[in-house]
Amino acid sequence: MDIAAQNPSSDTDPTTAVPGTGPASAVPGTGPASAVPGTDRPAAGVTGTPAPSLGDRLASYRLRRSTTDKMLGGVCGGLARDLGVDAALLRIAVLVLTLVTGGAAALVYLAAWIVAPAD
Repeated sequence: MDIAAQNPSSDTDPTTAVPGTGPASAVPGTGPASAVPGTDRPAAGVTGTPAPSLGDRLASYRLRRSTTDKMLGGVCGGLARDLGVDAALLRIAVLVLTLVTGGAAALVYLAAWIVAPAD
């Protein structure tokens, strides 16, 4: 008995193919990494250029104190601007770290306040 005769769907007809049984291009998620599955268009936000590595980002990073978004010395405001986070969340994190470390985080904040230039 012929198996092809029992199964009317074939791998040549992509509309009736069972996922995972046809060619690799017919399986969703196996195409190019930057493509939306099932289409030939790139995923949102993909520009074709690789994102800068962590080393590149750290090499270009310079800590600056904020002159506009500051409560005490502007360290958290400047750091929040450079990291792209909310300054209030960073201030809360510094406060919690100060309490947990027994004041060591406050010394780091003070050192950053003295060393970092204002922008």
